Amino acid sequence: MHIDIWLMSCRVLGRQVEQEVLNMLVEQARQRGDGFLLGEYIQTKKNEMVKQHYANLGFELLSEKLDENDQFCSLWYLDLEAFKPFNTFIDSTFCKG
Repeated sequence: MHIDIWLMSCRVLGRQVEQEVLNMLVEQARQRGDGFLLGEYIQTKKNEMVKQHYANLGFELLSEKLDENDQFCSLWYLDLEAFKPFNTFIDSTFCKG
C-alpha cells in the first residue's frame, strides 16, 4: 500500500491519533495481502513540522531527493510482518460500506 498523502490536523498530532491511524492502515493493508507500506513526504512551507513523521512511526528511509519543482521529497518503507501495533488509548472500529 502506498500512502501518497497523510492529511491530519496539527491539533491532533502528538495525541496518539497518528499511531492509531497507522495501526488501522496496517490492518487494512494486511487484509489486502500487502507486505509493506510506502509513505511519501513532499516538503512544503506548511508541513515542515512533520518532516520526521514516518521516521517517528517506525518507517525506514528509502530515498531522499529534490523533485522537478525543487521540493524536498522522501520515500519511507514499513515492513508489515515486523510491525508491532502501537498501544493507544483510542478505540477504533472499521465500518465497511
